[in-house]
Amino acid sequence: METLTKNELSFISSAFESVFANPFASDKGDNTLQDSLPQEELNEKLLQIIKRLEESGLELVQDFPFQEKGIAEKLFISSSYLRFACKLSSKACEAFKAESPLSIDFGSEGLLSLEKHGFEKSKANRIFSSFFQLERAKGCIEDSISGHGRVAEDFRKQLWDCVFSSSFENYINFFSESSVHFPILICSQPGCERTRAAEAAALSGFIGYNEKKQSFKTDMQKLYASADMSGCREDEAESFIFGRGKGAFLWADSPAKGVLDKPSAGGIAFIDGIENLTARLAEKLRLALETGFCSPAGDTKRNALESRVFAGLTEDTSQLGSGLKMCFAKTLTVPPLRERIDQSRDNLALIASKALEQCTGISNPEAAEKLSEQLIVKGGLEYSWPENERELSCFVKSFLLSGGEELISESDNSHGKDFLSSRPTAAKLLSDYCKMLYEEYGSYEQAARTAGLDRRTAKKYIEMDETARNEPS
Repeated sequence: METLTKNELSFISSAFESVFANPFASDKGDNTLQDSLPQEELNEKLLQIIKRLEESGLELVQDFPFQEKGIAEKLFISSSYLRFACKLSSKACEAFKAESPLSIDFGSEGLLSLEKHGFEKSKANRIFSSFFQLERAKGCIEDSISGHGRVAEDFRKQLWDCVFSSSFENYINFFSESSVHFPILICSQPGCERTRAAEAAALSGFIGYNEKKQSFKTDMQKLYASADMSGCREDEAESFIFGRGKGAFLWADSPAKGVLDKPSAGGIAFIDGIENLTARLAEKLRLALETGFCSPAGDTKRNALESRVFAGLTEDTSQLGSGLKMCFAKTLTVPPLRERIDQSRDNLALIASKALEQCTGISNPEAAEKLSEQLIVKGGLEYSWPENERELSCFVKSFLLSGGEELISESDNSHGKDFLSSRPTAAKLLSDYCKMLYEEYGSYEQAARTAGLDRRTAKKYIEMDETARNEPS
């Protein structure tokens, strides 16, 4: 019986690594198949291999020799993902607005595409659910930090690895159901948006598919809960983190859940400002992370820890005791605003525009341009921004109060009116369109989705003019 050829083994392995590569990694090695082949063409080649194997009697993973079972799984998983990626990407956009578990009418079809090749029902469900998770995560992690450039992309890459580990194969085999055992610490200078990064990771979390109801088991908003320890008394902090029983404190006239119990199973509980914890609470948190159990204040029952813990810390980890610090599997550092501006001066305008939109709920390029001009006049490109996004947000609010709000209410339909006057090339047209989308969304992923391109192609066109300017003449 003919099995996989040497060329097919190599192609399948490269296709899997390319399809499930970290989309924010700058160095992808030799895995460039997705860049060189459109998804449809890549899947067509995989389907041709599957068809040949089926004709040879190799339809199930179990039919393959032991040494080829792993490659056979990669073949069927890659093909299934590519078949449903576009539909799942569209559903991922709906998930951000959904207030109830999202229905997927093609879920049974997705599960069958894996089960018919010998995957057990539970594993097929885990893999298909991970497909949807991937599509949600692309947008969430893109928005985990404002700006572009090396330091911002590197932060996104590390955050992606915190969600999926460094290997999608490892993720679907064990990490997706054991991520609770891998707490993460996020450090930053004052005013950086640690909460934004933690929430992005939470909304990128795993949600299982309910085949009977043809929907996912929960909506993504229930995957996240947070509590800030800044300015809390010890009793308040203990109640916020671990919950409390009735009468645990003089003021506690009713029981309450802590942040560790609030997210859906597998979600993320974010404890910000852990440098403010007393030694007793730091030790209690350490024990909870080590044992996987915690007790509410004033109660002796032990609750299993079902949420993954992310913690936020201002400045450096030296403020933590060594015991608690060693409980965290990885430490991420949010790059300060000053560093992001140094990477690309366009970042100041981009981040300010995003802050303006958050304050008003409206995207207005004219107001954003005026805001950018004021920032440049006031020396924003050279300013150190010691309070980072918090300080920039204050500037934006001041801008609105001092006259910028007049532009917010004006509509501007003049974008692109001279778009064709210079007779640009097709590449220039696509570059300008992608840049316009990026300026509107502030996200490579959303710009790519709207333009109908993959993320790396869209990013290439967005940065095309800048690349050309930097090339020697």
